[in-house]
Amino acid sequence: LNAAGCTFADVVKCTCHLSDIRDFDAFNSVYAQFFSGVKPARTTVQSVLWGGIKVEIDAVARVPEK
Repeated sequence: LNAAGCTFADVVKCTCHLSDIRDFDAFNSVYAQFFSGVKPARTTVQSVLWGGIKVEIDAVARVPEK
């Protein structure tokens, strides 16, 4: 985000992969700390993640006009 001149306020969509969907409540609590105001659209799914990874997030952000 920083390299593109964006902040978390510019994120419009996230796809969140959890290795165990039972961790959703804890994940959601932490996730919410990164977004204030209008939250981006989000899809959260349970996925098989490699190497012991517990969470993977793909984010799409709009680059602000200069």
